Amino acid sequence: MPTTDQLVPLDSIAGSRQASCSLLSASSSRRLSGHPHKPSVWRCLPLIAMVLGPCGATSACSASNSTPTSQSAPAAPVQSVAAAVPHAETSAASLDQVLKKDMAYADARKALLAQGWAPEKDLQCRANVGANEALCKGTPDLTVCRICDDIPELSAYSDEGGAVMHFTHAGHRLTIDASGSISDWKMSGKDSRLSISDWQTTK
Repeated sequence: MPTTDQLVPLDSIAGSRQASCSLLSASSSRRLSGHPHKPSVWRCLPLIAMVLGPCGATSACSASNSTPTSQSAPAAPVQSVAAAVPHAETSAASLDQVLKKDMAYADARKALLAQGWAPEKDLQCRANVGANEALCKGTPDLTVCRICDDIPELSAYSDEGGAVMHFTHAGHRLTIDASGSISDWKMSGKDSRLSISDWQTTK
């Protein structure tokens, strides 16, 4: 049995695993006198494992205990989002390609509706066109009495034949001035007696 001076201190094992294992192996070699060249290296493993824990005696621990190399997280895909741009027909320049002076109001109205313009109803239309409540109650089929319902964009109409209409689209407001007989508001082509004379857009 090895003497006390042959025992290796535990703190020495913790400080240097290789040196401690060599000393323990040398001590075991002296005990096994018949086998001087076969140091009992495996005898050091239980002691090393007790001091250093289950990872102390294996080389695999160094890989698991090492600080993992930080890897940059993959960049999130950047989705290209097109900026919201009002449609081209909302500009005055595009309207100039659609609307022409003296064109039939029915043709202008049809083109505007196809491009997304919506009639803007004027709650004062009846008063602006001179529709008398008492008259319209007795004769509702008169043009002046039903014209505001037939043409929801109509805002005003005078005895001289001047009409004002309003449309809206994408935050824009279109005002159309027309002249002629309001009863021809559905008549297309050159035979129409209601034609547009001017227009303008506002926001």
